[in-house]
Amino acid sequence: MKGIIIGHEFKSKVELYGELYDQVSTKATLIEPKTRDTTIGVGFRAPVIKNEALWLMGMVGRSLVTATPANGQQIWIASVGIQVLTGKHRRSSAD
Repeated sequence: MKGIIIGHEFKSKVELYGELYDQVSTKATLIEPKTRDTTIGVGFRAPVIKNEALWLMGMVGRSLVTATPANGQQIWIASVGIQVLTGKHRRSSAD
């Protein structure tokens, strides 16, 4: 598995990321060839409330490899989530 992620945090505490991800299966058989999962995506993380205890995160990505039943590649991927930080894990202004 290989990947790279590059991001930037804006003054409003919103974070924006670009991601390139490549994973090749380690097993192949005569019936099932090696599969490859190569995607490029954009993601974000933003505070929902002022004290930064609750964050909304999301990501959307697209395959760079032609999707076929044989390679197991998805055309589009997406995720959304919520992050809850407790008092001792919140970021301070020095971070």
